[in-house]
Amino acid sequence: MLLYFTPALLTFTVASQALLADEESKFQVSSWMFLVAIAVLWPVTLPCIVRKKLSQRFAKVEEQVEYMWIRVSDSSDQAFLSSVDECLECSQ
Repeated sequence: MLLYFTPALLTFTVASQALLADEESKFQVSSWMFLVAIAVLWPVTLPCIVRKKLSQRFAKVEEQVEYMWIRVSDSSDQAFLSSVDECLECSQ
């Protein structure tokens, strides 16, 4: 039983954060019923939620890396270039 309710609670928590962020829908009964359905069907919904969150995070990191490379190619700032080199050396 615990193996079912733990991921269901996690799914409910993640989905309720999104619901509570929306001012209109947090007062609608249908939104809360949908949230309960999401929690009950966690074997389907949790992997979709995790995939979405990870893809958003990877897109943000990719955007930051792209910005760094644009800045490096356009910049003659030696301090910035040396900090990028240090960062790249630390990650290896």
